[in-house]
Amino acid sequence: MVNKTEWNSAASSEKRARFLQSWEWGEFQQSLNREVARLVWNDAAYVQAIKHHLLIGKHYWYIPHGFVFKKGCDNAALWAALKDRFASDSSMFIRVDPVSPA
Repeated sequence: MVNKTEWNSAASSEKRARFLQSWEWGEFQQSLNREVARLVWNDAAYVQAIKHHLLIGKHYWYIPHGFVFKKGCDNAALWAALKDRFASDSSMFIRVDPVSPA
């Protein structure tokens, strides 16, 4: 389990870090009664996902502005882990908004 200080330190270490990856954004989403999953994968990637409900009684997970990667992150293995994690709760899909190069 990661704490707020560790999370924000990792999130801000990415040169294209955005507020939507911060611990505080996750807390704001929780104040709106949304479930937030903060995942640390192999100490190489930090992922904050927010559960959104659809009108059809289903839900999806939203990862705003992508992941925070560290060097050596295996992207294919990370996607497989995310798929396994979020498929286990019957999610319809995972939405990721990547950060555009500045």
